[in-house]
Amino acid sequence: DGSCLIDFDEFQVALYICDPITGNNLGFEPHSLLSPQDAFEMFDTDGNGKLDEDEFFYLLQYMGLEVDDQTQESMFKKYDRDRSGYIEYSEFRKIWVR
Repeated sequence: DGSCLIDFDEFQVALYICDPITGNNLGFEPHSLLSPQDAFEMFDTDGNGKLDEDEFFYLLQYMGLEVDDQTQESMFKKYDRDRSGYIEYSEFRKIWVR
């Protein structure tokens, strides 16, 4: 946008461009370099310490998983082990380190 600053949306685009899943030929896999905490904070866009279904959807996209709405909802419920309606960091970490 010409502001000389990278906002979150621009950062996500940069990571998407650098990901070989999207078709680049650099061989760089950003998700392999992020710690679980870094990744969680990147997708916890409202900073409330938990991922809602929309934030989880962006996580799936980032990881290159193209799933339909029903599969996404099923996956969200699977990883929301405490049935809080959110994925907290402890639940997320189990997904990330697989």
